[in-house]
Amino acid sequence: MPLTKTETALSQPIIQLIEVSKTYSTHGVQALNEISLTIEPGEVVAFMGESGCGKSTLLNIMGGIDRIDTGTIRLLGQEITHSTDAQLTELRREKLGFVFQFFNLLSTLTVAENVALPLELAGRDSAETVFKKVATLLSQVDLSERAHFYPAQLSGGQMQRVAIARALVHEPQIVLADEPTGNLDSKNGQRILKLLTNYCHKHQQTLLIATHSRAAAHYADRVIQMRDGRIESIDPSNTPTGTFA
Repeated sequence: MPLTKTETALSQPIIQLIEVSKTYSTHGVQALNEISLTIEPGEVVAFMGESGCGKSTLLNIMGGIDRIDTGTIRLLGQEITHSTDAQLTELRREKLGFVFQFFNLLSTLTVAENVALPLELAGRDSAETVFKKVATLLSQVDLSERAHFYPAQLSGGQMQRVAIARALVHEPQIVLADEPTGNLDSKNGQRILKLLTNYCHKHQQTLLIATHSRAAAHYADRVIQMRDGRIESIDPSNTPTGTFA
């Protein structure tokens, strides 16, 4: 029988990397160089560094998007290093939520339809349940009045809030956000970071953020500085874990 979220939290890390390396053969670039890292359930972790330091690649391998060359990855108590594509697809659909810099919304779907997409793909919920879950998330990101709008009718900050609702609607245990404020002004960027961190703390979800933004350190439990595919330092945030006003 699978472990519950509480049992997982009490028994083991939610993510464990052991001497993980990744080279992109096309360019001969070593993106990750023997990374070892443990992340606990419910943590908010910010990965920081200049472009090309490996932080986005690290998120991709923890999210089962990219494969590693050497090392071991354990996710939610299971080793996924040699999982099949089908197994990784199921893992992403069931347990993970993704927020991207460029939103990745489908232009032909309304706001509500974009948010509902993970639930529709999973195919477990009734139409009524999907409607209620979508309505709840849109209310929480303050977009209820935009439910029937299309992405082209939204501002950048609104599109990113739709993307966050879509990432959270299926209640993932791990949320991965790759430069979620990269296309936003500072005010909207702060709003997105508060929204993500407050929600994940409240629901005991693990949140991993790859970012250039120094402001992100304020919202994280730990800040991991990366350089040339390696972890340069791991520092606790100056801000206590909790809800941010």
